[in-house]
Amino acid sequence: MSRDIAAGDNGRPHRELPTQVRNCRDLPAVDELFDPPAEEAPEPPPRIPGFAKLRAEFIERQRGALGVLREAIARHDFKKVRTIGHNLKGTGTPYGFPKITEYGRALEASALTSDFQALEVAAGNLGAYLKSLRIP
Repeated sequence: MSRDIAAGDNGRPHRELPTQVRNCRDLPAVDELFDPPAEEAPEPPPRIPGFAKLRAEFIERQRGALGVLREAIARHDFKKVRTIGHNLKGTGTPYGFPKITEYGRALEASALTSDFQALEVAAGNLGAYLKSLRIP
């Protein structure tokens, strides 16, 4: 146990941290721990019975929700856009669509900063991507 009042210690005895905890330079960045890059995102297991149908239904729901997103952007309802973006960010990759996750991340971030132009671009890109998908 040691004390170092000159260094701002409160005077209570404490234990030294183990070396591996003190050398945190070797730890990955926080972003790497919680938000892996999209290209490293796992693809869904292809052999789950009924998963193809769930994916198709997911895409159809997103296509339908695109109108709600565009209306919220037109009304400058940034809270609604942020919620939609957050939900897309969380659901795209598990269904096997990491690009939807990326678009959701962009929508959420742009809504937080009230960047109307970035929201229009992200919604346009999302719409084009959803339109281009062919789900068997």
